[in-house]
Amino acid sequence: MTNPSPPAPSSPSSPPSPPSAPTPRPTVATLSRELADFLVELSITLNKHAIYPQSHPLLHGAVDGVANRLGMLFVGERESLSIGVARRQLIIEGVATDPLNAVLKELAERLHEHHVGAVKFLRGIGRDELGDALAALSIDPVRSEKPIGLDLEGCAVDRRVLRGEGKRGERDVG
Repeated sequence: MTNPSPPAPSSPSSPPSPPSAPTPRPTVATLSRELADFLVELSITLNKHAIYPQSHPLLHGAVDGVANRLGMLFVGERESLSIGVARRQLIIEGVATDPLNAVLKELAERLHEHHVGAVKFLRGIGRDELGDALAALSIDPVRSEKPIGLDLEGCAVDRRVLRGEGKRGERDVG
């Protein structure tokens, strides 16, 4: 019995290619720290409004926190701040939030459930107006008679605070 000879090494038809340089990652636009902090504060305050009764003292501090962060965003020439709402993320200043960020995802989902297509804050918004808007948005749209975006006539929130998406497209709330 003879031992079979080992197979001859196969010769590649073309030489191996040299290792390539790593491909650069595409740059992803990110929110400024001030905008991200504002959105997180807004989300937390909406959650507090959903948990505590309207007269609870904790809510006053929470609304003040949102008002202060919003005031910091209006330093300079900015006259308004608009936030677009998608199902799981927000779009602010042309930048989409991370859909994996649980806090911002929950905020987007809450607004979307209310059929709110965009929220617009104008310079000079009063603390009481802001508080009313936050209280309205904190109501569970499933438990309410109608989501804010579908109940434009019944919404008591000033049109300078919210923009809702009704059956005929985006309209001012008021």
